[in-house]
Amino acid sequence: TALAGAVRSRPLLTSTTLDLTGCSSLESSALESLATSMLTSRLHSTVLTLDETTLTNDGAAKIARQMSTCQQLTTATVSVRGCSELTDAGLASLGQELGKLGKLRTLAVDASDLSEVTSEGVE
Repeated sequence: TALAGAVRSRPLLTSTTLDLTGCSSLESSALESLATSMLTSRLHSTVLTLDETTLTNDGAAKIARQMSTCQQLTTATVSVRGCSELTDAGLASLGQELGKLGKLRTLAVDASDLSEVTSEGVE
């Protein structure tokens, strides 16, 4: 995508923000592609807002895996509020991959209003 090219062509870019709130017509694969294109190894800070989208467990896992490659990341904000396709498995993927970021100092995750997530998914 043009967005991915813009990110890749900026070697000094250390912070990104992507807000796709309410983009319910985007398929999960498109969400994954956009979100992962914003996550490069040189990032120190990122904000991903995917509220009320079609994000699936598989999509969350792919985004989380890409985020775990950002070993310089010190601050991350991820919001998946109201993603009706997301379940315990998707939140588990996020937690496992974010746990691999040794330099991460600040983490904010908004997982509110997820109808398919149980107490198991947040423990």
